[in-house]
Amino acid sequence: GRFDFAVLCRALWSTDYARVLSEARRVLRPGGDSRLLVVEPFRRWWGRGKDSPSDENGLLTALQRAGFYVQRQDCVDIEPRADDTGATGMKGVFQFVLARPDEEVAQTDAYIDRFAC
Repeated sequence: GRFDFAVLCRALWSTDYARVLSEARRVLRPGGDSRLLVVEPFRRWWGRGKDSPSDENGLLTALQRAGFYVQRQDCVDIEPRADDTGATGMKGVFQFVLARPDEEVAQTDAYIDRFAC
C-alpha cells in the first residue's frame, strides 16, 4: 500500500462491502502506522451480519474479518445510547470507527470471501 490514511464515508452500502474493506486494507501502508476511518449510519450495522448477535455492531465484526484491528476507545457512537427522553434510538446517528490493519491477519481473497455477509 501507499497511503497512511483512508476514509470510507457511507461507502459500504453494497452487499459486497467485504471487497471494499479488502481494497482499503490493500492500499494502506503496512507497518502499523496507517489508519482507516469508517463513517457509517449506526442503525444500518447494529445486529447485522451472519454471525453477529442482534445486540452487536456488525461493522466492527466486518472490519475485524477484513483484517483490521479496532480500538473501541478510538471510536464514536458504536454502541446504542439513550436520547434526551431516555429512549434508545440512534436514528440519524453516524458512527465513526478508526481502525488499523492488523499485521497478524493474513489477507487473502479466500479469507474475505469466506466471511462475506
